[in-house]
Amino acid sequence: MPRLGFIGSNSNGMNAPSEARPAAALAGDAAGKRRRTALAKSSLVEILASADIRIGGGRPWDIRVHHERFYERVLAEGTLGFGESYMDEWWDCDALDAMCHRVIRAGIEERMPLNFRMLLTMMAAAIFNFQDKRGARRGGRQHYDLGNDFFEAMLDPAMQYSCAYFRGTEDLAVAQKLKLELICRKLGAKKIIMLTGDQSAVARSIAEEAGIDEFRAEQLPADKVQAIRQLKEEGSVIMIGDGVNDAPALATAHLGVAMGAAGTDIAMETADIVLMGDRLENIPLLIGMARHAKNVLTQNLIFASGVILVLVAGALGFALALPLGVIGHEGSTVIVCLNGLRLLAYRPPKHWMAS
Repeated sequence: MPRLGFIGSNSNGMNAPSEARPAAALAGDAAGKRRRTALAKSSLVEILASADIRIGGGRPWDIRVHHERFYERVLAEGTLGFGESYMDEWWDCDALDAMCHRVIRAGIEERMPLNFRMLLTMMAAAIFNFQDKRGARRGGRQHYDLGNDFFEAMLDPAMQYSCAYFRGTEDLAVAQKLKLELICRKLGAKKIIMLTGDQSAVARSIAEEAGIDEFRAEQLPADKVQAIRQLKEEGSVIMIGDGVNDAPALATAHLGVAMGAAGTDIAMETADIVLMGDRLENIPLLIGMARHAKNVLTQNLIFASGVILVLVAGALGFALALPLGVIGHEGSTVIVCLNGLRLLAYRPPKHWMAS
């Protein structure tokens, strides 16, 4: 009589070794995956904790994770993986601005472990130049040659490719105008003039929408230089630009500021100051820091000159003892140095943040 057997077992009802090995291998793979995920999670939790960010915390800047591969992806791909995993909805956060602020201030990018994949990418970037002319044209076609319909749907009527100031409005065009007005108030600027190579109709439309006081259209580089020279006769001039055509005007103005995110090399080399980004809101911060530095420098010069005059008068008229002279001179030097350290603690005025 033939024996009856079960699927997955031998005739004695015992599991065959050849059938048992795949199951054991799968169990081992699952355990290994859990260990890798746990290790990646513990490493990323420790890194984020240095920026006071918790995973699963209840604060607005804490992160909520929705995909278990999030931890390994961030450690493998760095900041790019962190951003793209957010776009893939692997995690979310109530206050992205506060979270990003903490990440940048803590320098988390420098604490990310260097893995083999990142090392290969760095080596390839060092050996091959991916920013050649062909690559630039390809990037332009892919990201910018999309037609005005696309950008008109995404941007405001003035086509400003920057952030806006939504206060008391939900309209993007109004928010862009409020942003420029806020920048002018913070700068204390008397007048804002737009120098552009665009046609007059386009320049007029942008100036009206953005609330710019005056515009000059169809400007060649030489025309921009001439305009800056005329404006310098009326007062101090700050020129802000990012293109090749802006470079001569940047060099002519009292202060040339290049926008580093999208700026050309020649514009950044010509400018006095380069902003590492395309946020116009950093201009008031720049002016505030310069004014604060000037005030501190003036205070130090006045104080140091006063101490020297007192010491000279004491030495000539009152026979000031040498030890007292040394103490007065070196003590004033220490005070001047400590006062200079105030520059490191500069913060924007409170009314800027409240406005």
